[in-house]
Amino acid sequence: MVCRTAKGPTQMNDSSPELDVDKSIREAEDARELARVWVANQQLAVVFDETLWDDPAAWGIFLADFMRHIRDAYVDRHGSPPEEVMKRIGEGLRAELASAEA
Repeated sequence: MVCRTAKGPTQMNDSSPELDVDKSIREAEDARELARVWVANQQLAVVFDETLWDDPAAWGIFLADFMRHIRDAYVDRHGSPPEEVMKRIGEGLRAELASAEA
């Protein structure tokens, strides 16, 4: 699985606010885009392919994998202990799910 963060060759610039897609993904015949996520006007905007999986639990697996990629990128960048980073991610997730807006 490829995980790219917004550093190095994938860094966003003024002329193109999109992250680059890894060459191995662009060349894969079975590649399928799952989602796009933006922050605009201090709000999160998400577009995703809701037809990809029939079982909602598959989205939970996707989110868990995504959280691990976020953790790993944060650990690489900041040198923080992985368990502490995942704990903070989980705290933010639980707080957001418990909020009135969730």
